[in-house]
Amino acid sequence: FRLSDQVVTEVNAAWSALSGVPREEAIGRTLKELDLMENPERRDAALRELGVGGMVKDIELRWRSRHGRVAEVLLSAAVVELGGERCVIGSLIDVTQRNLVECELRESRGRLEAMFRGSPQPLALSAFDNGRILDVNDAWVRTFGYPREEIVGQSFAEIGLWEDLDLRKQIYDTLRGTGSVWEVECGWRKRSGE
Repeated sequence: FRLSDQVVTEVNAAWSALSGVPREEAIGRTLKELDLMENPERRDAALRELGVGGMVKDIELRWRSRHGRVAEVLLSAAVVELGGERCVIGSLIDVTQRNLVECELRESRGRLEAMFRGSPQPLALSAFDNGRILDVNDAWVRTFGYPREEIVGQSFAEIGLWEDLDLRKQIYDTLRGTGSVWEVECGWRKRSGE
């Protein structure tokens, strides 16, 4: 589109599919006439930024198709000279599904976090490659007596939790080989030495 009056001069098939506006109906109309932004203030802010800086990158906008479908899109655009006029060439990437998946992941992580924290059983999370403690729940802290902030980043071997380091090695070897270990009895020391 032309920057001076925001009249659309060309669109591709992907733009028409996203907007629901055929190419022949879009060309010659202004962005305001097409009215495809759910939030026109964001469009106007992007246009101001284009006029000042000559380009915008990955501005998230809510795009409304002619059929009423609302999509979350990333706008990237640059001002170019075409036929002696300053025009804007831009692209829109539909990130609606990506944003939905990210939201679902955040919610799922929140549920898992609540289950981990609230479990009455002592639970610990450690890195497999080096045994470093990533997190422990409150039941673990109460059971073994080590404050979370004191042990995160160390290994259970370093803090002296394992009574039998040879058994620890056997368990880790089994984990590497099979991916799981079940019901292996082992001795662990509390902070108190018990």
